[in-house]
Amino acid sequence: MAYQNQPSTGYPAPNYFSQPPPPPPPPPSTIFLRRIFAIICTIIIITCAIILIVWLALRPHFPRFSVNSFSIATPFNLTQDHLTTSWDVGFTVSNPNGKSNVYYDDIQGVIIYNGDWMGFTSMSPFVQGTKSSSLINASFVALDMLLEPEDVNVMNEERERNNGNLGFNILVLAEVKFKAGIWRVGRKLLRVSCEGLVISVDGNGTISNGLSGGPKQCIVG
Repeated sequence: MAYQNQPSTGYPAPNYFSQPPPPPPPPPSTIFLRRIFAIICTIIIITCAIILIVWLALRPHFPRFSVNSFSIATPFNLTQDHLTTSWDVGFTVSNPNGKSNVYYDDIQGVIIYNGDWMGFTSMSPFVQGTKSSSLINASFVALDMLLEPEDVNVMNEERERNNGNLGFNILVLAEVKFKAGIWRVGRKLLRVSCEGLVISVDGNGTISNGLSGGPKQCIVG
């Protein structure tokens, strides 16, 4: 069967496979803004990468604290609700960083017994070089310190139970900053906790045998 020619309508036959016309190019202002945005993003990425590399290379570590000596310097005068005495404490402070110096400022310390503060001290600022250690001596003073009756009872019971031994804790707070060349880290609050410091006091409080058990490592955070 032969196909008959379709009558001509006078219009060209549609081409279903033709490509659509390309979109118009963006205006020059849009191209310029895109380039500026790309440059800014590149600068930010490079800057962040440099900061990260410097931080990883110079990342400071906490100093290390330990108590080397701990003794009563003046008679341990404990009455019914007051305490007058002083403690001499020797610290070893080490800077483990090989590239950063450590600056210590506003150093405050307290002696703690049974959760209560008893003796106080303030230490002089100092600077510590890389990979170095310093010996720091501090005197903690309790001058007619008012105590809770519970603390007095616990202290007397501990002395009787442990042949005159008493256990104290020390808390030191200091502002520190790290510096390596022109790079520095702003002031941070350093918290040093030294626990389980046992000393022996005789019956009238005039003799202290010093720190029992040798030097104690402190927790730094």
